[in-house]
Amino acid sequence: MSRTTKSRKRRATRSHSTPARKNTTLSPSSLLPADGLGTYGDDIFFGWGNASATQTSVGHCDPQDASAEKLGFSNEAEFLRARDVLIGAGYKSAEISKLFKGKAVSSPSAADLPELLALTGGGSPLETLVRLFLLNVEVPVEDAQRALGSMKIDSWTRAQVLKQNDGVVVPTIRLLPYDGLLVAVESLETVRNGRSDLVSGVTPSRIALTKLMIHRPAKRMLDLHTGCGVLALIASGFCERVHAIDANPRAVMFARFNAQLNDCSNVSVHRGNFFEPVRRMSFDLIVSGASSIISPDMENGHRGVRECGGATVERIIREAPRFLEQGGFCQTIRGWGHCRDRNWHEDVSRWFDGIGCDAWVMRRLTQTPTAYAKALCSTLHNAENANDRFARWMDFYRREAIEAISTGLITLRRQSEAKHWVRIDEWASRLGDGAGTDVLEGFALQDYLEDACDDAKLFQTRFRVSSRVRLDQKCEPSEGEWQCVGARVELVGGLSRSWTADVRLVKLLRLCDGTCRLGDVLKELSESLPTDVGSISADFVCGVRKLIAAGVLLPEIDESGDCKCGPEPKKSKVMVLMRGFPSCGKSKAARKLAKSGGVVFEFDEYFYTQVGEDSSKYDWSSDLLPKAREWNLDRIFPAIDSGVSPIIIDSDNEPGRFTKKYVAHAIDRGYQIQFKEPDSTWWRAIRVLLRDKHANAEGLRAWAHALTQMSKTTHRVSVQEMLRRIEKWEETSTERIMATTSTGKPASRNGD
Repeated sequence: MSRTTKSRKRRATRSHSTPARKNTTLSPSSLLPADGLGTYGDDIFFGWGNASATQTSVGHCDPQDASAEKLGFSNEAEFLRARDVLIGAGYKSAEISKLFKGKAVSSPSAADLPELLALTGGGSPLETLVRLFLLNVEVPVEDAQRALGSMKIDSWTRAQVLKQNDGVVVPTIRLLPYDGLLVAVESLETVRNGRSDLVSGVTPSRIALTKLMIHRPAKRMLDLHTGCGVLALIASGFCERVHAIDANPRAVMFARFNAQLNDCSNVSVHRGNFFEPVRRMSFDLIVSGASSIISPDMENGHRGVRECGGATVERIIREAPRFLEQGGFCQTIRGWGHCRDRNWHEDVSRWFDGIGCDAWVMRRLTQTPTAYAKALCSTLHNAENANDRFARWMDFYRREAIEAISTGLITLRRQSEAKHWVRIDEWASRLGDGAGTDVLEGFALQDYLEDACDDAKLFQTRFRVSSRVRLDQKCEPSEGEWQCVGARVELVGGLSRSWTADVRLVKLLRLCDGTCRLGDVLKELSESLPTDVGSISADFVCGVRKLIAAGVLLPEIDESGDCKCGPEPKKSKVMVLMRGFPSCGKSKAARKLAKSGGVVFEFDEYFYTQVGEDSSKYDWSSDLLPKAREWNLDRIFPAIDSGVSPIIIDSDNEPGRFTKKYVAHAIDRGYQIQFKEPDSTWWRAIRVLLRDKHANAEGLRAWAHALTQMSKTTHRVSVQEMLRRIEKWEETSTERIMATTSTGKPASRNGD
């Protein structure tokens, strides 16, 4: 599902492994607009962090990386400005598509280049940036400087993003706009040269996983074999903390750069093999999008799989459950071979023996070894001739008796039940937005089918047709009436599929409206069609089970409450706690979050509406704070009880008894608690300094004076009060809020 602006907001409240350095460039005068307010587009996000391999504010730092190549800007402010330059020039998917007249270009070929150069020859900043970072061609220094605006080329060359040579600028990387992100990947020249440590970019397997990945709020997520880090970046929008791992130091460098450029401050990147760097952690979601090639060797960083069936796949499957939380998921796209005289279903099923997980395998593509090798040998770049490589691969397939090669999604769910299920499906149709939601629903539907193993229970259930189902009928005139001569059923959306439908299936879909039990539907089918119930029921149950598993038929909740699957997963209720200082844009960010139908409870509203006679005047008084808090509780608690979501609390939300009251009540009513902060560039600059308040005391004092000036017409907060809030600032969490009293019991509405 395409990420909305709200889901792309990065969590800036996460703790960092590296203390902040004192940075005098992050001053109020350097980042605040002239009017002290300033706004940015909804999809402009700035990164921060030191990009060196020896110190970074985003992610884990490995001593062994000290000798690695460097990629990154020298300080936080330059990361902010770099993204500002790119986004400000319109370097986004939609704008580039217009520039290319709708032609999609991810890796331009030599044949495409003349046309694309002609389309980008106007000299605008966007055209120059596209030439540099998408087409990877050199441009004159003066053109590059004009496109980069006030940001000097020297900053980009020091970051090793650009090189200068005899009056021209040459790019060293590509920057791909993808799903609201800017993703740095290997340059076209580097790919053509085929270096041994080539970093995997936005590959087809990773693109598929971005759609199939289960998007639900999670505390910890792991991106295994991260490559350029695109999966980790996307997961940072719905996970509190994301860890990314790769054994390739160059991949670690790219992933860290991308995390900083896209302001993913909750992403930590580690260098290591498999799960070694996080061996003491557990996760709600693990994904791995690294290429898995069934080949006789390892080429260009791709992990070759020598054993028939896929040893790399089996290792992930065997090790991942130990690092999953109860109910957590592991997802990976992998290939496996079909060996002569062996049942591939049985081979794949054995991967999941004794791992303590339910498993769902969706096979999406099966090829002959010839087609598979032909497609891949021409895309792997190294000195070896593609024809020689193809011959060697085919010899390997003959020796190993591999007759076909499949690729598909494997999803594991850890759960403590003694009995676990394995489901293997064919799913060759396209992937759309929301496929991850469909995967989650598929697990719920399979749980129902496992529970309803007795056909008698199935016949007692009422079913309805999913709202995603489309019925396309072909009719011809016959004896003055239209007669159906063919039909097709399609399931649209994320995991889309289609089937040829006969008259029985069409009738079944019309009868399943949620009011009749399946047994009654069977009876009516036998009475309305020219056949007997026995001939219908022979394959009827098997067909219905397939329709349920696919999400076409959904069990309704009956009187016993047994069936709890529905057409749409139940949306989580969310309470958002805004954090930040006065005049940093907290209220504006809260209003943005509420656009989807939520409600904002702004504590300042009491001093506007309940104090004084002029509702436009802010009559703040510290003596009235207890009344203001009670007034807001009188509004917040009914909203929680009525299930409003999201509820946005626009206050300081520091850990304390008062905050605990509404947090405890929300948790008791099934709400998830999230923390959000302002989007303004000055708040981001302040957040950098807050990492080490002692070292950055001078800079923070300057910001206290600047914020006081900005608040003169609204909050009228004094410098002393602003400094007090800065001194009190610390990272917080739901657990910290709930630990603010010693009773160990949730606080009540009227409790202390």
